[in-house]
Amino acid sequence: IFGVFEADQECMVPDIDGCDTYEEVADDNCEVTSAVSQQCLTDTLQPGTNLVASGYCLYSSSTFLALTLGGGVQIFTLDTQTGEFVLTHPDVKLPARGKIYSMNEANRLMWDAPLRAYVDDLQKGEGESGERYSSRYIGSMVGDVHRTLLYGGIFGYPADQKNVNGKLRLLYEAAPMAYLIEQAGGLALTGKTRIMDIIPQSVHQRVPVILGSPDDVRECRKYYDVFTGAATMDSSEEAQAIRERCFSRLTPGQLLDTTMSKEPDSIALDTTGDGNVDKVVPIEERNKYS
Repeated sequence: IFGVFEADQECMVPDIDGCDTYEEVADDNCEVTSAVSQQCLTDTLQPGTNLVASGYCLYSSSTFLALTLGGGVQIFTLDTQTGEFVLTHPDVKLPARGKIYSMNEANRLMWDAPLRAYVDDLQKGEGESGERYSSRYIGSMVGDVHRTLLYGGIFGYPADQKNVNGKLRLLYEAAPMAYLIEQAGGLALTGKTRIMDIIPQSVHQRVPVILGSPDDVRECRKYYDVFTGAATMDSSEEAQAIRERCFSRLTPGQLLDTTMSKEPDSIALDTTGDGNVDKVVPIEERNKYS
């Protein structure tokens, strides 16, 4: 998976820069303190809306290269005789709705309640389409997204009780794939929030991922909206925890696309003054909370 972000200037990191320790540490625990590295880090933490290109390379029965430069998605196949990639799937478009869901059901009992309810309805044919969906899961994001691009449906690496933020990295996995999917006419969310809108808080930040055909993703989101919406949420601790988790990924003053139209329509607010987002409201209502 790769993503290319728009940048005003290059940031060259000296070889001696990096983690301020010679010990092996997990990526999430790497502390960067030098001025040069801090500036590079700041330049790196860009939302998906700043992507100008993304794609993936899939090694399977054939070698595929999927690419977007912001004007649709093209898939190329390697011709092993010439050593060149040939355009085999021009202008790929996701169908509005598919008949496949793709998630690791071994973790099903630990998923968020709204996701469990959504998948239950898909299996019983009680979703919006009235069709029973099939399950397909490779366990590789690239492989599952490739199938989803070609046949539609919904792919998810969601949050669960063990990994409340999922396991996919926002900056170099979730955002590039979200850009690719959106360029093919699909949608990509964390469950409630558009992935492309999220401003990374760290290089290796993880987020839940639910992406695919637009109608399927919108239907899944409705389950989250009902479960966690201010007007419909019950008093359960799980519903409140999901809301707080979603708010924790946002920055006060950040504009959001909650209608999935690729245009900002809402804003994240800190109404208590503690520096944390506690409310998302339509942009035109922002002054009510100032």
